[in-house]
Amino acid sequence: MRKLAYLALMSLLLCLSSSAQERTTTDVSLGYSYIRANPATSNSPDFNIHGGTASVVLNPKSWFGIIGDFSGYHMDRFDSSLGTYLFGPRVYLPSYRRITPFAEGLFGVAPRRTGLVSASPNRGTPSQWPREGAWT
Repeated sequence: MRKLAYLALMSLLLCLSSSAQERTTTDVSLGYSYIRANPATSNSPDFNIHGGTASVVLNPKSWFGIIGDFSGYHMDRFDSSLGTYLFGPRVYLPSYRRITPFAEGLFGVAPRRTGLVSASPNRGTPSQWPREGAWT
């Protein structure tokens, strides 16, 4: 019985090491972006843009993948947002040592939302009013 347990353990360890040699079937990445803009013209105010990205790649073959890339950005000063939803194929080129070059083509949409900042006549505090047709 003890030999059977050792044999099962050894086969399990060998299977794990052989599966580590294969390319992963899914790649996931997350990112954060910060942009500080100082326009050169004197009447344009400076502003900040915060955003993030996420992408998922499914690799059904070792040389081919399908990518979905999603991002969103928000600009506080003008109360506007931009989101992108991109999809497309990814082709992996022959790898060199630890580097695997690839080429991809992404297609999708980038809806934006803008708002209007005004002062409320009743309280005198700023309030936010969405514009008609804000999503274009």
